[in-house]
Amino acid sequence: MSLVTRSVMHGAPVVGVLYQEPLDDQDSGYRVWSAVDDTFDTKSVRRRRALVCVRCLLVDHPEVGALMDRARARGADGVALVHDDPREETGA
Repeated sequence: MSLVTRSVMHGAPVVGVLYQEPLDDQDSGYRVWSAVDDTFDTKSVRRRRALVCVRCLLVDHPEVGALMDRARARGADGVALVHDDPREETGA
């Protein structure tokens, strides 16, 4: 399961993914938000989030897959934003 903001659940475009160490066996560690939310860590967003299975998230937002890969590659508390240049990590 991934924690996503309700705006993402209602179709808002994803702008960022945060990867944290999973809290338990059901937690993927991914936190996903949209531009409506600005960031995942604001107190207001914490009241407006929901659990979504990763497969369902990828069906509704296929662009999230690459962001998840980049966030996880950056380690605990790794963040990937839509406007990031993935070539920066490969040195290309």
